[in-house]
Amino acid sequence: MTRLQEKRLENGLSQSKLSKKADVNLRMLQRYEQGSANIDKANILTILKLAIALNCNISDFVTNEEILIALKKYESR
Repeated sequence: MTRLQEKRLENGLSQSKLSKKADVNLRMLQRYEQGSANIDKANILTILKLAIALNCNISDFVTNEEILIALKKYESR
């Protein structure tokens, strides 16, 4: 189970509902959850939309350490 899927389930959302709420393509969301597409390589807008829809931090489902370090630097400026 991916961290994105965990956050979706914590929010009680189906893939379809999250897709609509975040305005993200359902098939792409499915691929991120299955691990056949890497959420760490998603468009920043897609990542932001998902974080907003899930009411969580990007770091709750993005796992790339380089991205997380850059995000921390950005937030602390």
